[in-house]
Amino acid sequence: LESVPKDGEALDALGRLYESSQNAKSLSEVYARKAQLAEDPAERHELLVKAGEAYEAAGDDVRAIEALRQAVAIQKGLKVLLALEALFARTRRAGEQADVLDQLADAVEDDEQRKTFVLRRAQLLEREGNPGEALQGFGFALQLSSLDAGAMAGLERLMGIETVRAEAARLLEPCYRKQGDMKKLVEILEARLLAGDASQQTV
Repeated sequence: LESVPKDGEALDALGRLYESSQNAKSLSEVYARKAQLAEDPAERHELLVKAGEAYEAAGDDVRAIEALRQAVAIQKGLKVLLALEALFARTRRAGEQADVLDQLADAVEDDEQRKTFVLRRAQLLEREGNPGEALQGFGFALQLSSLDAGAMAGLERLMGIETVRAEAARLLEPCYRKQGDMKKLVEILEARLLAGDASQQTV
């Protein structure tokens, strides 16, 4: 950014030039410099988002992430969080992606949307070898939709992991009862018995 001028009018002129020539790399530097100079938080937020988008278009994911993180620190919004989540997914930064998915789940009011983000986070944590947190996510998804197929499938996979088998079985039990799936109900009740779950119920 040192080579980018600090004069506001010059930056505006450069910005228009780079926009017309579709020079994403240079445009990103102009937006980043303008964001540094902006005193109004809303204006700074908007410029950081534009800088992040330009950095991403220029193929600089690291700087795109940094710009969008700064924007989120000023104001959280679905658009910025979604862009940040996609960048973390592409750069395989699973821990940070999971954190953003958690923020997205908190940011939406619609339960169906919330469930989508909760399930994506749980599936990500499952793939990353964190069955305990994955189980919590699948369980929360069932609170939002009691017979959600994705959540049930996730818990069924977790039944194969000894450390979370009893809790996965406990969460699946009411689902199978509602479905009237006696075969699966017997299987998970047996799993709870073998795990020494004192709270198990008879069929």
